[in-house]
Amino acid sequence: MVNHNTRAFSNRRTFSVFVLLLALLSLAACSSWTEYKFRFAGSYTAPKSGYRLELIRQGIQDRSAETTVASHSLVQVCPLAGRAGRPLRFTMTYETQRDPSLVSFMAEDQPGIAHEWDWRSSEGLLQQSLARNGYTGLDAAELTAMVWVLDSGQGVFAGQVDHVTVQQADYQYNADFDQTLPVQEWIAPTELPACPPIS
Repeated sequence: MVNHNTRAFSNRRTFSVFVLLLALLSLAACSSWTEYKFRFAGSYTAPKSGYRLELIRQGIQDRSAETTVASHSLVQVCPLAGRAGRPLRFTMTYETQRDPSLVSFMAEDQPGIAHEWDWRSSEGLLQQSLARNGYTGLDAAELTAMVWVLDSGQGVFAGQVDHVTVQQADYQYNADFDQTLPVQEWIAPTELPACPPIS
């Protein structure tokens, strides 16, 4: 004999699971409609100061507000031929869920030390990082322009910045990366090739 109570319970359970799956799918669909992932690769030369700045930035953008929800940047500075300076790398991480006004700046030559990057500290942090690695005679206008490049939410293209030369500016809409990973792991160090040796 069929236990009708058991069947009813089973039906209710199946229905509950179905409703939960629909809710999860709806949330995922809403997220994909309201947000998108991007990737930017850029290269900028500061001829007077004698270096090239390269960066890869991946993040999530809010479609409606056109604001960055979270992003991670891997940045590398390479000396130009015949100029002083050592290769330098640093990361910049931004998460609105943690602090909508805070970008975390961490230089490779100061492991484990995170600095707050904002309008007050940004130029000083970049200047100090360059000076620590042997870059001298930095041009003030080029430094300000590079800070503006780094402050840009998604990327800076040719014609959008003065005093530095845009060598590369590639933007990818709906980029493919695993956003379930911690933001700091969205870009692997190997994705940005090392500075070429200068003879």
